[in-house]
Amino acid sequence: MPPALPAPPINGAQLAQALLELEAETGAGSTPPVPPFAFSEAHAALQVIAAAVGGVAVPALPMTGAQLYGVLEALWREVWPEVPVPGQQPPQEATGGDGGVLTGEAPPLPTQGGNGSVYLQVVDGRLVVYGPKAAGDWGDPVWEADTTPVPPPRRLALEKVRSGERWVLERVVEPTLIVEVSGWASGTPDRAVPFTFRHGPEPDGAGTEVVTGGMVATLGEVSTQALNAPVIPAGHWLWFETGTVLGTVDHGSFGLRFGSVA
Repeated sequence: MPPALPAPPINGAQLAQALLELEAETGAGSTPPVPPFAFSEAHAALQVIAAAVGGVAVPALPMTGAQLYGVLEALWREVWPEVPVPGQQPPQEATGGDGGVLTGEAPPLPTQGGNGSVYLQVVDGRLVVYGPKAAGDWGDPVWEADTTPVPPPRRLALEKVRSGERWVLERVVEPTLIVEVSGWASGTPDRAVPFTFRHGPEPDGAGTEVVTGGMVATLGEVSTQALNAPVIPAGHWLWFETGTVLGTVDHGSFGLRFGSVA
């Protein structure tokens, strides 16, 4: 079974294990460091593995911990595209079609701390989670979320992405606000997937682009919150399209994140 990538922040032992997993799967010929090791040793191993995998850039030193984890995550997507990485949940509901899966992602949950006792309260329409009691009082708020129902994020996962694909995703019942569009693709280093989400009153019409001109998925994940038509009116259809795909695209994942309509 393919391994799961631990959520950040990761320690030296977890980093070394992740590099070992990548080396074992790819046969890149790197020498994963054994803790304790210098940052430069991990960087050198990443460069060798990335060169073998292709399509993942490794920034030059000095690198931040966040940059290093970003490279690890990108390599994980390339080597094991079927394995969820932190922040990406496994598929929850499927649609018909050749290789298409429409997925839902659960929101983050509060982590219990201290003695494990937390206090939940709705304040001005928001769910607030307070930390453990200290000297008879509840601690500071540690997590909060809007209690207004918000559709879960959606991702369309495709295999062997081709030019001119068109997937009708759903017909919304109530006005729906899109707050972010994202996508990534794996395949040959020269891959590029122009894609767009549209909505309109008829699923076979021209519709309106959520992002004017669409987006292009190449190396790593692309995302934007600069949206042209973020609100889908009640009763309208939502669909996904690709333009002229370059290179060979083995896997693609294209997503929407939603918010509350005031």
